[in-house]
Amino acid sequence: WNVPTYQGPPVPFTTNRTALNEGDIEMQGIEFEGTYRVSENFSVRATASYLDASYGDYCSIQLVDTTLIDESEITRSSNDAYDCYDVEGLDVAQQPAWSGSLSPSYNDELGGNGLRWNTRADIRYESSEFLDQGNVMKSEAVTTVNVSAGISSESWDVTLYVNNLTDNDTPLRYASATDYSIDNSVDSTDGLLTATGTDFDRNYYITPRQQRTIGLRASYNF
Repeated sequence: WNVPTYQGPPVPFTTNRTALNEGDIEMQGIEFEGTYRVSENFSVRATASYLDASYGDYCSIQLVDTTLIDESEITRSSNDAYDCYDVEGLDVAQQPAWSGSLSPSYNDELGGNGLRWNTRADIRYESSEFLDQGNVMKSEAVTTVNVSAGISSESWDVTLYVNNLTDNDTPLRYASATDYSIDNSVDSTDGLLTATGTDFDRNYYITPRQQRTIGLRASYNF
């Protein structure tokens, strides 16, 4: 095989990735989903689930070199491959124990000329969850509500909707990643934080939830 040789300037950074099996996760749960038709025009759909997820024989690499861990509560271990923390028995990160939804909807004729009107609400709930494998940081439980109302015929429909009716501002997602600005030296020439050595710490990137949104959808079939 002829391997091409890089002829440009030296590569400033080199990254190597290695996938490691950190351990086992024990999971059990139950789910429910159903629709109840109250009348010809009114129905209610509901879902519910419970998840019991915990770490089994599990040693976390993600917790190494972070400021999140209390050394008196979580044991730092090591083996031939890497340093890690023993998190056996702790809850699995970013997995809410309870979640569910409730979606009532109603539709009926409008004026007897082929038009119909409809309305619907979607209520979604997720319980709080730990954000890290050490079970140090925890998010809030969140409930969101979307509502809509529309008019339709055989060839067109118009729907007015409001998403996130209560304007809930709980973040949509948290992601853990290395933050190179934490606990590193300061460059005296410009005062900026500079990553040095291997003292990198982990932090969280937060994805904000979409604010209350009001919109109108229209479609036409031809």
